[in-house]
Order: sequence, then structure tokens, then C-alpha cells
Amino acid sequence: MHILFLTQYYPPEIGAPQARISELARHLSESGHHVTVLTCFPNYPTGFVPEKYRHRWFMREEVDSIPVTRTYVYATPNKGFVRRILNHLSFAISSFLGLRGAGQCEVVITESPPLFLGFSGVVISRMKKAKHVFNVADLWPESAIEMGQLQNRLLIWLSQRLADFVYNRSSLITVTSKGQKKRLVDRGISPDRIAFIPNGVDVDLFSPSPGENSVLNELNLGEKFVVFYGGTHGLAQGLRTAVEAAHILSDHNEIMFVFAGDGAENSANSAGNGPDLPLWHAMG
Repeated sequence: MHILFLTQYYPPEIGAPQARISELARHLSESGHHVTVLTCFPNYPTGFVPEKYRHRWFMREEVDSIPVTRTYVYATPNKGFVRRILNHLSFAISSFLGLRGAGQCEVVITESPPLFLGFSGVVISRMKKAKHVFNVADLWPESAIEMGQLQNRLLIWLSQRLADFVYNRSSLITVTSKGQKKRLVDRGISPDRIAFIPNGVDVDLFSPSPGENSVLNELNLGEKFVVFYGGTHGLAQGLRTAVEAAHILSDHNEIMFVFAGDGAENSANSAGNGPDLPLWHAMG
């Protein structure tokens, strides 16, 4: 089967969707399917485009032996609703520039968010006479509304209509939680068109390690009770709550909070120290 992944997020970026989609693409390819990826130039979550990819509108390369076509994106840190929307919208439009490079396909799998890309996925699947699978990692516009980022009633209405357009024209909708499926069913979508596929983990890659390791020794955490977060430091992660908890417990020297990753809410990145990954911050 010929499968095209349409996604705004892909390695060498680091993040949950990047890891999930690239692993799925790799496993499908190793199973004998012909897999291609249509994505943008890496910039998430810092807004910095690596030197190799700068000043380009279009590029082809291979990542883990999988053909990848990249097109323009308005690169900006994952901070601020308007700039984030422009970032999403720019690739939703420029993705059409990569259609010829992406080749023919029988299935188009679109990752959401961003919701705009769902519209592109529907149109591209029609152009290629392929089935459209819409993978919903986060419900939009619901997430933006509940975080207080989207408050304008007209924009909320337009976003909901866009979501309905994509849902109603997708051959299959995949979700990562039962709660997401329930909300879509309550919205009027047939449960037969929704597949619940929870996120998983590669137990060969992630497994319990000995109590002693180089990171603990480097940060002098060997005797501490460590509260650890590893991932994106963005708008949706709510890490300010964890920081407040660390301040409340600051008198307990045996407890240490460790944050690893980067993003718009990362204090080092906000200070202009650049996009070096990973960034480690330890708070007592």
C-alpha cells in the first residue's frame, strides 16, 4: 500500500508527534508498505530553523530511509496565538507545493493539530483519489478555547465549521483517548468512523534503569527524591503549575524538580540562549 503522511511535525524535531509519526512510518515501511512524508522545515518548538534547512521553499531528503518532502513554513516560537496560527496556516498552504514530490498514494494520513492541515489533507486526498485518515492527537478548536487562547466568537464558529468539514469528509478518524471519541460521537459523528488507538511505548527502548546513571551524577541528584518532567515546554503543558509546586517545596532540600526539554515557555530559551537541546533545569 502507498501511504502519505501529511504532518507539520517530523524529525529532526524532537517531540511526541515527531516520535510517534516517524516510528509508525518506519514500521509501516519495514512491513512492506511504500511510505512517504510531506512535512515542513523543522522549527518546533523554538522557532529556529537549522542551518541546513534555511532559506528554502522546497526540499527532498531521506530520514531513516523514508522519502521526505519539505515545504515552507513561517517559523516562530510556539508562543502567542496569532503567530502560532500563522505558523500552522503557512504550511497548510505550502504543503500543496510538495504534492508532486510526494508521489502517488492510496491513503493520506493527516496529523492534527494543526486543524488547518486537516483541510489540506482532505483536498490532497481528493486530488490523489486516496482515502483520508485524520489522526486527532488534540481536539481543536476545543483545546485552544479551554486554554483561553481562542475567545472570539466568530473565530470559534469558523473553527468549529472547519473541524466539521474535515470530520465529515475523512474516511476514518483516529483518536488517542476514549474521552476524545465520546466528544466526537456527541458531536454527531458515527462511532463506526472513529478508531481509538492509544499512544504506546517501545519497551525495548524505554525500560527501568539502575539507580545510578551519568545524568543523576552530573546534576548531583543521586541522593535526592526527583520529580522529573521531560518534553515540550510549551503553552499547553501547564508547567507553571509544576514550578509553583517546586517553590512551595523549596525548603525541602531532599526534593528536586528536574525539567528537560525546550519550548516557548522555557526560561533559558526566553532569555535568548538559543535552541540548544536538551535543556536541563534543576530546581530545589
